Amino acid sequence: MFNVGDKVKFNACPFDEQIADQAMLYAFLKTGVFTVTEIQRVFDEGSSSQWIKTDHTPDWIDSNWFNKAE
Repeated sequence: MFNVGDKVKFNACPFDEQIADQAMLYAFLKTGVFTVTEIQRVFDEGSSSQWIKTDHTPDWIDSNWFNKAE
């Protein structure tokens, strides 16, 4: 589980890589380190139960797509 202010990075691509714009976005962001800005508890089946926004990803993304940055 992450907290606001944690530094995170992607561990895989949460975007649809079949869509050129999304593949390019991931290529640009995949090595970046981001700061968690918002947290949302989600109780949908199959979800990690936590979705986050970062300073570089304005949409909610399941926290499973991130690892803490060192």
